[in-house]
Amino acid sequence: MTYRREETIIHLARHGQTENPLGLVKGNLPGFGLSKIGRDQVNEAALRLERAHPTAIFGSPLQRSRETARIFMAHFPTSSSGILFSLREWDYPRWENIPLAVVKTRYPAEWHAYLTHATQLNDPAGETLADTQHRMLSEIERLRHRFAGETIILCSHGDPILSARAYFEHINLNHFKTLECELGSLTTLTFDAHHDWPTVTYWAGVTGPRQDEDERAADGIHRIGQAFHANRTIVPTPVHWG
Repeated sequence: MTYRREETIIHLARHGQTENPLGLVKGNLPGFGLSKIGRDQVNEAALRLERAHPTAIFGSPLQRSRETARIFMAHFPTSSSGILFSLREWDYPRWENIPLAVVKTRYPAEWHAYLTHATQLNDPAGETLADTQHRMLSEIERLRHRFAGETIILCSHGDPILSARAYFEHINLNHFKTLECELGSLTTLTFDAHHDWPTVTYWAGVTGPRQDEDERAADGIHRIGQAFHANRTIVPTPVHWG
């Protein structure tokens, strides 16, 4: 008789710091590999999970995520691996390849909306934040059934992880930037056999800096929510997937 663990654990791992000296908004652009600090951050996260024994490790198609996944794979060589397009960064191409400081002056209303009412943002060439959240939740739902009773690692990006975390922590998506998702951090979803709603835990990492150059201006928004959200206990509640 084969024993199956009742818990299904999904670690949402954010990539480490990237080589981005100009502070460009990276979005879904190619390039932007991990810096040495970024590699150290991911190695710390992998050591944090040294007893996790993940069955599978997935990354997005973007270089920084693929490099993050490879570091995890080096720590867990028996895990299967793959690339999932659904784990890519929020697709908002209007800001891509522009220094964040320029974005704030060129698109001040959009920048303010990003920090406070992000669901209002809509680049016709990309997707809304709600679209990003939907693809992340759909992938999480698919994988938690595919790997029921097992542990997996999904290497993704700040805003997609935050959008999923907001959903599972009952936070309005407009306020997703009040939550934390630092570089090299782990947001862990633990599903048990009796609930469709996970327990959410968060580990911010150790090695700094914890933010890329293109996001430090939002640090005040992170800190506003930090005191409220840091020690929240999320009680499992029923969920119905559309």
